Amino acid sequence: MNMIIFLLALAPILWLVIALSLLKLPAFKACPIALAIAIVLSMTFFKMPAVNCLTGGLEGIALALWPISLVILAGCPYFRNIFCGTGAFGRSFSWGRASGDHRFHLFHGNYHRCCEEMV
Repeated sequence: MNMIIFLLALAPILWLVIALSLLKLPAFKACPIALAIAIVLSMTFFKMPAVNCLTGGLEGIALALWPISLVILAGCPYFRNIFCGTGAFGRSFSWGRASGDHRFHLFHGNYHRCCEEMV
C-alpha cells in the first residue's frame, strides 16, 4: 500500500519529466497538466479539502513566478545601467560572434540604441 501511495504522489513529477523530456512539450503546457493531475489525485485519493488544494496551487504559482520577476524587474535595469555607464557595450565588441540566434541580435540592436541615448 505504501508503494502505491508513493507512486501516486510521484505522478505529477513523473508527468513533468516525461512531458518535458520525451514528448518535448513546452513548460507552459506541461505544468498546468501536472497541476491538474496533482489536484485530482489530492482531492480524490488523499481526500484533501478543496480550499487547501487551491491555496497550495496558488502558493506554487507564486513561488515559481517570484524568482523570475525578481530577475527581470531588478536585475535587467541594474545591469543595463552598469553596462551603459561604463561603456562595456562599446562598438569594438563584435556581437556577430556572440550568438547565431537572430532574436539575440534583435534584442542587442534595441539595447545598443538605448545605451546611445543615455550617453
